[in-house]
Amino acid sequence: MVAYVLPVFAAIICGISLALQPIFNNNVSKSVGLFNAAFISILVSLTIVIVFCLFTDRFQGLSNFGEVNKIYLVAGVFGAMIVALMIYAVSKLGAALTYSVIIATQMTVATLCAHFGFFNQTQESISVVRVIGIICLIVGVLLIKISK
Repeated sequence: MVAYVLPVFAAIICGISLALQPIFNNNVSKSVGLFNAAFISILVSLTIVIVFCLFTDRFQGLSNFGEVNKIYLVAGVFGAMIVALMIYAVSKLGAALTYSVIIATQMTVATLCAHFGFFNQTQESISVVRVIGIICLIVGVLLIKISK
């Protein structure tokens, strides 16, 4: 049980950060525009990662860059899309509806990737319980939309 405390805490911090980032970025976009806000957000992120790597000597791992399957570098494209599209979606749908759609989509895609073992994921069969969970998430999206 103790082995899960730190990862769960990390996931909670990620959840808080993911909830607040597009709200903050949307407010930045009101002054500088959507893509400039995305640029600023990514630039700040890059700066923090560079500083972290400099102070912790983490750049040494870059020597293994040649071993990386190049298809996985598309993660950088995903990152840029996430920041820009979340700013847009939050400005049009609001944070709660945007996140409910994102979470339902994430769980569906993650479940399918795990089921089929895509992208080196450990294979986990889709179970009735998981399908019910995804259906509950979709119902949650609809309830949040109805209540808006």
